[in-house]
Amino acid sequence: MLTTDFKPSDVKKSMYGSPWKKSEYETIAMNLVTMSRHGHNDQWQDFSWEDYKRFCNHRVIEQELEILKIFASGGYLLLSKGMFAFTHKMVDLYKRLCV
Repeated sequence: MLTTDFKPSDVKKSMYGSPWKKSEYETIAMNLVTMSRHGHNDQWQDFSWEDYKRFCNHRVIEQELEILKIFASGGYLLLSKGMFAFTHKMVDLYKRLCV
């Protein structure tokens, strides 16, 4: 779990203008905020693909897993043994674009 003073509840608006420049990526990034805020007690907790699918209330598709892996390859998430973890790079992006 990533520890920082900036919490998921500090995110006040949707993400626009991200480095990915794709609305699908920004939507998934915001799904992660919602999951962290409501499903993980307002903390940047590690999560699995299964956790993500269980939390989302839409029909989750495999492309979302690929996007999470792209986040990991760009240093926005860590991926180890099937678990994703937030990085300071991702939280800093939320801070910059979503407050």
